[in-house]
Amino acid sequence: MEYSIKDTHPCEKEITVNIEKELIEAVTEESYDELAKDVNIPGYRRGKAPREVLERQYHEKMKEEITRKLLSIALKKISEAERLEMISYPRITSLDFTPDRLNFKADIELNPEIRLANYKGIKAKRLPFEIKEEEVTEMLEKIRETFASFVPVAREAAMDDYLIADYEAEIEGKPKEEHKDEWIFLHEHSSLGDFSKNLLGVTSGAERNFEVVIALDHPNPQMRGKKARFSVRIKDVKQKSLPELNDELAKMAGDYADLAALREAVRTDLGRKKEGEQEAQVEREILNSLIESTRFEVPRGAIERQTEKLVHDAIERMIQRGYPKEEAEKQHEALHKECRGEAEHQVRLGFIFNRIADQEKLQVTTQEMRERMERIAAQNHTTIEKIEEHFQDEQRLEALIDRILNEKVFQFVKQSAEIESL
Repeated sequence: MEYSIKDTHPCEKEITVNIEKELIEAVTEESYDELAKDVNIPGYRRGKAPREVLERQYHEKMKEEITRKLLSIALKKISEAERLEMISYPRITSLDFTPDRLNFKADIELNPEIRLANYKGIKAKRLPFEIKEEEVTEMLEKIRETFASFVPVAREAAMDDYLIADYEAEIEGKPKEEHKDEWIFLHEHSSLGDFSKNLLGVTSGAERNFEVVIALDHPNPQMRGKKARFSVRIKDVKQKSLPELNDELAKMAGDYADLAALREAVRTDLGRKKEGEQEAQVEREILNSLIESTRFEVPRGAIERQTEKLVHDAIERMIQRGYPKEEAEKQHEALHKECRGEAEHQVRLGFIFNRIADQEKLQVTTQEMRERMERIAAQNHTTIEKIEEHFQDEQRLEALIDRILNEKVFQFVKQSAEIESL
């Protein structure tokens, strides 16, 4: 076998390989011998079917299998001979296969060379926080909102009222939509432009037909600026009524003795939330310090794959929130640009964590894997057996191991950090 290697980018190389006839014949013979043992050919005992019979029936399938084996053998020999640490399966860019030769080119990505900065004793600041009285008041108002009632009113609808209505919507370039018994909140800043203003003054039983231009801040970019025609039939007008902020509300909210007890519980919850935010800021500072102090080249393909993963996850979340799949997928390009920076950040951290794990000999134990799977089972209200079955998939298992290892590495770094409380 002959090969040559050309640098194409830091951490990336192009290899050109020529595989000789002898190796092709050996792998071909071995592959057909294995096939003969696995298939039943009428008129022949298992394993005794002639090669020419097998070739007539399985030529295309075997050509793919033999190619795969030859590529695997060649890549393994080259990586061992040249001490190349490939981080993903090579991308085959050209391939020419005849019975006498196999020539191919492949782009490979390599583990980057990382010279770790001092990751022990990283300096970080834990910023102080305070709980303001207006924050407590705001949370109490949200509690009042959860116990709101909606009272029918025999008057014309005004801003901040709620309507129950049937309506039809014709949006530019889309089929007509019909909605029944929808709750409509009338408010000044509707993402449907003047939608709410066109319904001011309605009463139960009224009908309104109108056209609006959808606001430029509508959450769906494909809808922004489009014209929409609505036909609305009002069934009811309701006004939101909030309970008094008193001891009775405190008992409704969680069986608190009085309003003072509820207020103190809210203050405690806000303190926990701010402590969590404070700790998250400390962790971000440590991670940023790791990245800024450890400079190295990153394989472009690794960043691209992570970017695509983040984009896929974002689109899935949009669909779960109710976006039509086609509309969500149209955001791919914009999301790709938005996610690329975060993807590079994650990839860099992954390489740094792996390097620290190697240096500190940190590994994921069987017990840690078991404990994590038990936790996942509890969170998903299922059995440990089902979770173990889920992680029979090699890629899922590797992803779980990576996640646990990264957490161990970060805790190691954080515990050695010098955190100053201000």
